[in-house]
Amino acid sequence: MHQFANLVVRFRVHVIVGTLLISALFVSLLPRLQLDSDILNYFPDSDPVVRLFDAVGAQFAGNSLAIIAVEAEDVFAAPAIRTIHEITEKVKQIPEISHVTSLTDVLDIRSGEWGLEIGRLIDKYQLPTETDELADLRTYVLGRDLHSGRIVSEDGTVALVIARVREGANRPAVAARMAEAVHEIDPPQTLYYAGTPFQMLDIQRMIVRDIKYLIPLVVVMLVLVLAVAFRSLLGVVLPLVTVLLSTVWSLGVMALVGIPITIISNITPVVLIAVGSAYGIHLVSRVFEEPVAGGGRPALIRRALTGVGLPIMLAALTTLAGFLSFTGSYLRIIKYFGFFTALGVFFAMLLATTFLPAVLALVRQGGARTRTQVQHSKSDFVTRAMDRLGAFVLRRERWILGAALAVVVLSIFGLPRLSREVDMLRYFPSSSSIRIAETVMEEKFGGSIPIQVSVHGDLRDPLVLKEMWRLQKFMETVQGVYKPQSVADLIAEMNYVMNGRFTIPDTPEEVGNLWFFLEGEETLEQLVDQDRSWGLIQANLASVNTSLVRNAADDLDAYIEARLDRGLVAVELPGGTPTVGELAREVQRDRVLDLMCGDLARLDTTGALDIDRVADAISIYLADAHFRLLPAERSTLEQRITSYFSDDLAQTVVKSPPEFAVVLTDAAAVATPTVEQIAAVLRGHLNPGADALDPLALADDAAAIEARIRAARGDFRADRARQMT
Repeated sequence: MHQFANLVVRFRVHVIVGTLLISALFVSLLPRLQLDSDILNYFPDSDPVVRLFDAVGAQFAGNSLAIIAVEAEDVFAAPAIRTIHEITEKVKQIPEISHVTSLTDVLDIRSGEWGLEIGRLIDKYQLPTETDELADLRTYVLGRDLHSGRIVSEDGTVALVIARVREGANRPAVAARMAEAVHEIDPPQTLYYAGTPFQMLDIQRMIVRDIKYLIPLVVVMLVLVLAVAFRSLLGVVLPLVTVLLSTVWSLGVMALVGIPITIISNITPVVLIAVGSAYGIHLVSRVFEEPVAGGGRPALIRRALTGVGLPIMLAALTTLAGFLSFTGSYLRIIKYFGFFTALGVFFAMLLATTFLPAVLALVRQGGARTRTQVQHSKSDFVTRAMDRLGAFVLRRERWILGAALAVVVLSIFGLPRLSREVDMLRYFPSSSSIRIAETVMEEKFGGSIPIQVSVHGDLRDPLVLKEMWRLQKFMETVQGVYKPQSVADLIAEMNYVMNGRFTIPDTPEEVGNLWFFLEGEETLEQLVDQDRSWGLIQANLASVNTSLVRNAADDLDAYIEARLDRGLVAVELPGGTPTVGELAREVQRDRVLDLMCGDLARLDTTGALDIDRVADAISIYLADAHFRLLPAERSTLEQRITSYFSDDLAQTVVKSPPEFAVVLTDAAAVATPTVEQIAAVLRGHLNPGADALDPLALADDAAAIEARIRAARGDFRADRARQMT
């Protein structure tokens, strides 16, 4: 250390000039520093989930949603509709936006004069303005699950403009441009900005605000401490300049290699100033304590640096090692924070043992205190307080060690109780715009954080679509997951409009006919790929709370692993062997039961419904093949069949309607007979004196009676199910 001290003092001018030149270089690089508030960039590219997420974004026109919420007493009033339209059109002009969805630009499926009609909910070239027209629009939209709770709140007070940001775009910058576009409109309604891009924009502003506030604050605090400790201008300025230069060097290296400042590394300057100042303080304190003996100032600096140089280096190395341990983190922001903070500590140690002693060797001590003055300072308050503390510790070392050991033991027992919960939005003040916007989104739409399930398969196959729809129905029952949506919704909605059944059709031909109506719609780009072999189920998460996200992901993984059918085959019923037919019917019943219980669980907001008990009741209702009529039910069915003839509904004439009813009820006691079976029984009971048999009349009566028997058995099953619940 003595040789090192000699070199520093000998080449003090070179050290100072070199330090200043390097500092000037790094200062010139500081404008190149970038801010990165995009949390999605913090994960390693090698992670399979990250790769899938990026692939989804590239395939489906982006996976980040920037949301503008328009709040009004009634968003279906003409001024609010006009504002939504203006915001939608402004946002669509931003190149980095791939799609915009809002009340004035959303796909709508309805029954029209010519059958199925697919178009826009509102004609943007002719916005509704009449009171009756707006009232009808409100009733229609709030009554459609396709729109209500998705782009407009169920109470009609908040409407969303949802912009999908293209993959690779600077999300905070896009959010800023959206905010500027809306500011140009200056709408009278209350606006909220939600979604990941706007959250990143707020985080970016927070980073800048923290840097502007925290760095001056820590500098002021450090100046106060140095002033109290040294009571010397030199003692204040030199340690402060040294640590500030080390901070500039660290940030300069970040700018040189293109590493941005993040939500974590924005505290690096504060940490460096607080921690790195200690090394300069040690040296200055030793210099002020050293007596000026032979050799003058250079000799004094050599002795001081020789005395404390090694302890400074060892202290810095241990701190550096601690920060370097962060480089083993999974997240890149933690890695970068650890590395560049460690680098800053190294620079602080290097400057404290080179630049600082070089300056001290070159300048006069001026107002610094002499060794005698330091000795007289023993009477100072701080010195006396430390003396008393030392004496207290030495007299009670066993008690202190015991207390420390007890604290360590208690801490070890407390470790398992640590909660690994992260909800970044909760770190912001409740009065911040980001928290207010997210609160509105949670209350009105279940949240703004997207969750996506990637589905691979032939999306033109009814079986694939039905499994996708079942998974979507299950998602509605998962806590914290709201309003899942996929192309299966659109297929089911079109099937309902055309055929009166809100479900996926059973045949590829029927599905293909519905796909035909969707061709060319922009909405599909967000839901399926061009080959119709890859689709998304998209939903909202209530928050980014770690526990909620983890539980939701675990529930979905468990469902996909245990309940998602990947080996289904199509079976035509009736047909095949009895065993295959029975197995197919069991699968069909289980799937229907699963869907019904899922809907009930979603609708049961109070939690008072016993789903298992209801499932048992529904099972009885669905088990038609094993449902046997009780005596009272047989009597009721006989009356219904008899009344078909007594009410003059029949086209044929039977000899004895009651006798025919008894025979047919015997056949229907176990299962609903087919139309052909009913026609055969009916043919045997026709009145011989009636007119010649009309085959069409016989077939019509057989079909009508079959419908009555099927409806009656359904009523009986429903009655028994209700009795169970």
